Amino acid sequence: MREYLVVTNESYTDPTGFLGQPDGERDGEAWVEFKNPREVVLGTYVADSDEKAIEDAAAEWKVSKEVLSFYPLAKVY
Repeated sequence: MREYLVVTNESYTDPTGFLGQPDGERDGEAWVEFKNPREVVLGTYVADSDEKAIEDAAAEWKVSKEVLSFYPLAKVY
């Protein structure tokens, strides 16, 4: 298991939210509003693979996997 930081892809972000589908429209059904407009990190996810971390984040936020990316977090001992 490894920890991943899951974020929205830059091309789908906006200061107040992001598109949950690549073909969505701002303020439309696929629009996900941020509570804090400066945040683009969706959270950290512990998973067996980067794909599983993306799937977990997409399910939690109810968005397409295509609008998410990740960064593996280093293990600190």
